[in-house]
Amino acid sequence: MQNGKINGVLASVKHFIGDGATLYGADEGNVNVGNYQTFLKHNIEGYKGSISVDVGTVMCSYSAINWVTMSIGPQMQYILRENLKFSGFVISDYLELGKISWQQLPTDFQKMEGY
Repeated sequence: MQNGKINGVLASVKHFIGDGATLYGADEGNVNVGNYQTFLKHNIEGYKGSISVDVGTVMCSYSAINWVTMSIGPQMQYILRENLKFSGFVISDYLELGKISWQQLPTDFQKMEGY
């Protein structure tokens, strides 16, 4: 980005935030967070680096933090906009909004039999 204008390819970083910390490593799972400061300290560095070099989009995770889905919960916007000063686009993952409408929360273990 130069002078507030996009020049070239618009890069994206994903999946914000918590995909690697879900309970039992469940895809589209829940992250139990007791202390947000500790959680962010261990999970935010890659995003901070990407934002510092003007990545244009951040794709939200379909995971949840304390059972609040990242794509519809307020914590993602607050962390990105207030803490990291990200001013680009926030985008959803493929079919994410549809999944929320029929599945509600991220994948639950009842749907993961044999996992």
